[in-house]
Amino acid sequence: MGDASQEARRVVAIIVAAGSSQRFGRDKLWEPVAGQPLLAHTLDAFEGCPEIDDVVLVLSPERVGPGRRWVEAGRWSKVKAVCAGGSCRAESVAAGLAQAKDAGWVVVHDGARPCVTPEIIGRGLLAARQTGAAVAGVPVTDTIKVVGQEGQVQATPQRQELWSIQTPQVFRYDLL
Repeated sequence: MGDASQEARRVVAIIVAAGSSQRFGRDKLWEPVAGQPLLAHTLDAFEGCPEIDDVVLVLSPERVGPGRRWVEAGRWSKVKAVCAGGSCRAESVAAGLAQAKDAGWVVVHDGARPCVTPEIIGRGLLAARQTGAAVAGVPVTDTIKVVGQEGQVQATPQRQELWSIQTPQVFRYDLL
């Protein structure tokens, strides 16, 4: 568990939204959902979470300028930085971390996951304060198969032992 100074330090959320949405076919973050861009719902959850001090929004390089103007015109006072991400998720998280050097705790969340709630974020922070890190997840409901090189089933793991890991992912800054 972190020391008292670590407990008192800032909580910074890094919203990673620099992907290309290749599987979706267009940039899903800006698609309207209930009258506003999908990304707005994600930002709303972090804005409404009392445990979050600051938000860093990581966008694709071509979206940084328009994204910054969109945030400034919006209702998200906790967004303290909008920066360019990298060519992969790890590079984008690193770019966000570079903007969060005063953080004691970091909450990493995918911008394309708008169903997060302030309660889920708070529960993640509570759990992370016990161990140093925590991640949201849901039990797997599908039957999963382990398949070998030749396409033959080798094993069927027990469903109750499997979880699908999601975001937010919460870490002490020094661990991440």
